[in-house]
Amino acid sequence: MQLTETKPNPLFVQFLPQTQKEAEQLEKMTRQLKTKHRQLTHLFDQASSALNTIQSLTALVPQTSVEIRAALEALFQSDQCPVTEEIQAIPSHQPQTSSNPLIEVAHQLLPLLKQGTAIANSGVARLMTEALGGSDAEGHWLWKDAYEALEIAQIRFIQEQGKKLLNQANSAVILGEIDRLHRLCPTQTRRSETSIQLQQFSTPLPLAYLVQVAAQITPDDLVLEPSAGTGLLAAFTQIGGAQLLLNEICPKRRDILSEVFPKTPLFGYNAEQIDNYLDLKFHPTVVVMNPPFSASPGIVKRNQFATLKHLRSALARLTEGGRLVAITANWFSPLSPEWRDSFMEIQRSATVVFSCPIVGQAYAKQGTTIETRLTVMDKISADKPAEFANCFDKALSLSDLLNRPV
Repeated sequence: MQLTETKPNPLFVQFLPQTQKEAEQLEKMTRQLKTKHRQLTHLFDQASSALNTIQSLTALVPQTSVEIRAALEALFQSDQCPVTEEIQAIPSHQPQTSSNPLIEVAHQLLPLLKQGTAIANSGVARLMTEALGGSDAEGHWLWKDAYEALEIAQIRFIQEQGKKLLNQANSAVILGEIDRLHRLCPTQTRRSETSIQLQQFSTPLPLAYLVQVAAQITPDDLVLEPSAGTGLLAAFTQIGGAQLLLNEICPKRRDILSEVFPKTPLFGYNAEQIDNYLDLKFHPTVVVMNPPFSASPGIVKRNQFATLKHLRSALARLTEGGRLVAITANWFSPLSPEWRDSFMEIQRSATVVFSCPIVGQAYAKQGTTIETRLTVMDKISADKPAEFANCFDKALSLSDLLNRPV
């Protein structure tokens, strides 16, 4: 897009007092930016980079005139920058600040999501380099960190605008809006050794919404998430008014959760034994979970029983009559001969009310197209433990799943 094009900016509308004097000040800034169009095209050889620059300039508005002058001169790398007139500081809402650089980056990405602007990897890399004091090539940060900053930005969006979004009557429209938001973020194509070893594949935002729908959460519920990650599942639980219990074994992600979900009980246990460790005063009525598919803490080799251990421990702590909704690998199925006996044992205390594979495309933005499975259980013993009436083998899209009764 051209620098001179006018694009509505909700930050201006929300935060800048609508006075004639301030409008004139913004016009001065616009004229100054127009004069730098030629230098801008030399600095950025791709349209996405130019767009990121414009977004950076937008973020400068709450700053003082001296800071604006310095930032513009540094941005254009020119000592000829024609910012010669004093610009009075404009009273505005101060941006959120955090001691966690990933959350700081998320705060800068959030306005782009609100504007419906696609986020490029180059823009994320620039913000991460500024926040961490160096580039990924220099070892200051990993792309796993950048992806978590993007996830935090999505969570912040849901926390701020999710109630309005979920108030729409048509769930298909809600899913479409959430999917649109999700697609604004770049694909997670790079993995760290830690994320591979611990199988840290975060829940895609549209799938997190489906989990919330399947869980049928009410404001009266106490919801446990045993492997909370960055909090994508928890975000939808929170805006529904339910109380949260979060557990996350990774210290770095716990630090994120403590700030994104303040005053929420937060623990760092191995979720395979969550029932053993969690204080007996907590009696969750709902469990939502996306456990590692075949990884256990301290075990290098693949552990095919990891999911089952997570599931059993969470069910043990779930209140009688409560509901558990799990995202697992597709192979962990009640219809699989390998796992049928395990599910029959589970049905002696809880009923599998729904289980269906999810097409791999649902995880495409997370950097994989592996098929997953959505399974819903109610903690009521099944009349016939050997029967699984509402379980399927054919993978469905998220929109098709939305129309399946649970």
